[in-house]
Amino acid sequence: MFALSIIIIFLLILAFIIYREYKNEKKYQQEREAHQKPKEKRSARPVKRKTTLPKTGPETDSENTKEAESLPIGLSKEAIEKKFTEAKKQTEALHEKETVKLPKYEYQAFSHNRLVEMGFPEAEAQEFVLELIPLIETQIIELKAAMESHDMTAMDHITHDIKGSSSNIGTGGIADLIADFNAYIKTGNDPEILSAYFEHLERSYAELKKQYNA
Repeated sequence: MFALSIIIIFLLILAFIIYREYKNEKKYQQEREAHQKPKEKRSARPVKRKTTLPKTGPETDSENTKEAESLPIGLSKEAIEKKFTEAKKQTEALHEKETVKLPKYEYQAFSHNRLVEMGFPEAEAQEFVLELIPLIETQIIELKAAMESHDMTAMDHITHDIKGSSSNIGTGGIADLIADFNAYIKTGNDPEILSAYFEHLERSYAELKKQYNA
């Protein structure tokens, strides 16, 4: 957050410097025009301008260099406006990224109630959960590798598999979390949000192991 604030301040300072340079250049042009107008009023007779081709050669190179050095140094109005617009867009993009809402961990403990509702005895239902836990551990490792390579298709398949196996057994905890994770993968790919969901998945898995003494 501190580094992001420094970047935003730097961009604002850069935009201010560019804007001030534009104002100085505009003021200079106005003053130059004001000095030239009285001279034009004094000349009653039209002045014929000679049309000559530009000179080339070693003798004229130094003259051209001196003439170029005498011109005012500054950016054009279009260039200044372009730089100012780019700086503004970068600032807005950073601000938008800073305000991204990350998913919160608001899940109740996992329950194998679906198995109980299907008529499984309590002991068998818990046994199913214990068999599911090592399978989820393997899938979490695969999911981490897919995230590192940013393979959204693999991430979708893996989270869908975990959702299917866990939701068939029960609700809450890892079953609800992985359902939200899989739903987001189908519509979004923000790295910060994906990382937040993965951290929640690791937390819910640790809670599941502790709950069933696995």
